[in-house]
Amino acid sequence: MVILPQSNRRLITFLLTLAIVSACLLSSDSATAAQGGSPNNYSTKFALAENSISENGKWLSGKTVGLDWSNIQTSPGLAIGTQDGNGNHDDSVAVLSGKWASDQTVQATANVQNRVGVQKVGLFLRTSIAAHNVTGYEVSFSVGNSNSVQILRWNGPINDSKPLNSSANFKVSDGDVVKASVSGSTITVFLNGKQVLQATDTSFSSGAPGMGFSIASGGANANFGLSNFTATAQATAAATAAASSGGTYTTNFPLTENPISEGGNWINGGTTGLKWVNVRTSPGFAFGTESGSVNFDDSTAILTGSWSADQSAEARVSVRHADSGVFEEVEIRLRSTISANVNKGYEINCSVVPGNPYMQIVRWNGAFGSWTLLDARDVGCSNGDTLKATASGSTITAYKNGNAVFSVHDGTFTSGSPGIGFYLSGGGSSLNANFGFSSFTATGGTGSSGPTAPTGLNATPH
Repeated sequence: MVILPQSNRRLITFLLTLAIVSACLLSSDSATAAQGGSPNNYSTKFALAENSISENGKWLSGKTVGLDWSNIQTSPGLAIGTQDGNGNHDDSVAVLSGKWASDQTVQATANVQNRVGVQKVGLFLRTSIAAHNVTGYEVSFSVGNSNSVQILRWNGPINDSKPLNSSANFKVSDGDVVKASVSGSTITVFLNGKQVLQATDTSFSSGAPGMGFSIASGGANANFGLSNFTATAQATAAATAAASSGGTYTTNFPLTENPISEGGNWINGGTTGLKWVNVRTSPGFAFGTESGSVNFDDSTAILTGSWSADQSAEARVSVRHADSGVFEEVEIRLRSTISANVNKGYEINCSVVPGNPYMQIVRWNGAFGSWTLLDARDVGCSNGDTLKATASGSTITAYKNGNAVFSVHDGTFTSGSPGIGFYLSGGGSSLNANFGFSSFTATGGTGSSGPTAPTGLNATPH
């Protein structure tokens, strides 16, 4: 605290007045920021009249900083663009200042007064602005003559952007809530709380949230804008990564992701392995994505990072509907590695079909369809059971609800990562959502290096 000389009453009065005015402005603006922390949060109702938007230095603008783009201006309750509409793609852009965590969400309320020409509102994620350079992801919603949404990657120079995914017949109306999020490599789009589009890209892992506007061919800045803007970010998608302090990773799958990423902590069988398929999540639930008609293309995901040879993993089984006449397995992976067209390591699986109980330890040898059954028991799993597996030296042991069921000895693989998997055969893809895991914990991480390119095993019907 700084104490001013008591004799300088005029200065004291001026400073107190300035402080009160500033506090009132911030209060009426409802804008809060927590850059540099985890999570980050910023919300605003655009209470000030500014051109370009600043909100006490919280924003970086496309013209002021980026030079080649346009700024965003605000009047109380509304943010709009300042683009001249001459067709040179100098979109109105502003992103928040400070350091933001990588997993980000932005949402705002659309203000649409007149749908004419080409008019678009944008939500930005992992975006950086510098002189003659804008990089990051934009979700662009049409509010002009066309009805569409698009996910774009901005690569730096003006006019250098790449579409990642789009959807037509998609109308945003006045008062609708538009939302975009990025977690790991997955960008997801929402309208009024409903997921409508998704894309995957690994180009950018840092940057800030923001917003933008674009007009061309008959559009006008005054026809549309955004209000009630909120941005949030967190570092690890509510999961705890493997680290040197104990080498543990635990998650209850808090996000909606396809494929699972949790801030880049997972590698998937489809995205990386190509011939297998990915694992997806909804809050509190991880499950598979198989068609049910291809043998041994198990849904597979393993953890990144450096893991010791002695490792363990356990997960709680979640069965939402008991099926019959099919093969449905939940799987733990140990010492597993995935790369293009290669999937090797150990799988410990357990059937969740009541009429077909079995538990197996399988070695996946690398090539698609190449696996070796090491041993099995007539033991199945039900909702709420805990499936666990350990690898110590050449001994792999399977557990159910804390009790060892059986062990095998195999020295083929001495490195790799723990993970999870699911297998579905003999039923349609809708059955994937009937079984999965509700939580997962792995131990044995060394914390000594960054991500590797690994994963799993595959299931085999008994």
